[in-house]
Amino acid sequence: VGPCGSLWVSVDPCGSLWIPVGPCGSLWVPVGPCVSLWVPVGPCGSLWVPVCPCGSLWVPVGHCGSLWVPVGSCGSLWVPVDSCGSLWVPVGPCGSLWVAVGHRVSLWVPVGPCGSLWVAVGHCVSLWVPVGPCGPLWVPVDPCGSLWVPVGPFGSLWVAVGRCGSLWVPLDPCRSLWVPVAPCGSLWLPVGPCGSLWIPVGHCWSLWIPVGLCGSLWVPVGPCSSQIPALHPASQSRIPTLSFIPHPCLHPNPASQIPVLSPLDPSPLDPPPAPPLHPSLPKFLPGSIPRSLCESPHSNPLIPSPLNPSR
Repeated sequence: VGPCGSLWVSVDPCGSLWIPVGPCGSLWVPVGPCVSLWVPVGPCGSLWVPVCPCGSLWVPVGHCGSLWVPVGSCGSLWVPVDSCGSLWVPVGPCGSLWVAVGHRVSLWVPVGPCGSLWVAVGHCVSLWVPVGPCGPLWVPVDPCGSLWVPVGPFGSLWVAVGRCGSLWVPLDPCRSLWVPVAPCGSLWLPVGPCGSLWIPVGHCWSLWIPVGLCGSLWVPVGPCSSQIPALHPASQSRIPTLSFIPHPCLHPNPASQIPVLSPLDPSPLDPPPAPPLHPSLPKFLPGSIPRSLCESPHSNPLIPSPLNPSR
């Protein structure tokens, strides 16, 4: 690798490759089955990519370098990497991907029909990822923001929204959601053992995340929720109106719905009190929800569940 870098390769049954690359070098690597590549890309960060069988990697490296990865027949990755890098990833049905882009920025994607996603986004970085059949996720992040999303039965979500806001969701039954959103006030909602939540974040922005064993969380992300109407029934709601999403595992009737407050709350600094549960709902302490409540036959088929991937 040219005058600006070096190369080290350790070969085992799955193979590995480590390459420190300077601002003047570039690398082209046809990658066979189970081979991985790790590339620090100039001053902007580093990259580590396990590639599907018969995949390949091409990296023009520099302060404003870019990365393009065809992953077999499953999809491709294109990353322009600079001080405010961006990332675009169509996710296919095979392989996995972990990418560190720019300063303290990373992406990890185990790829499958419904996939899962882990993202830490640093300064001035935006991310767009189609996640399985459930629709796309697009998150622009301000200089102070970051995003961390492990999606699965026992994962968690942490998102800094706007300059000072944050969103944190432990994906366990009967936990809580805390969303201080700088431009639009703050929001606090309890997350029930099943069901789902729809939360407007900022002006017409949203995000969809599987929550816990039986439910899901969906919040609109992009210029307006009307531009992504097929992701979730909640996308039909208009911001900043009051929206309701049912808890099907507790009660299939509409009376057991949890209110979702508008981000344009008049108190932008202090979170509103948690919305009261319906009188017919059983009251449990956090973490004490019986597992059977998440296995109700009344689960909404529109809400994807790790217990029933066909939903």
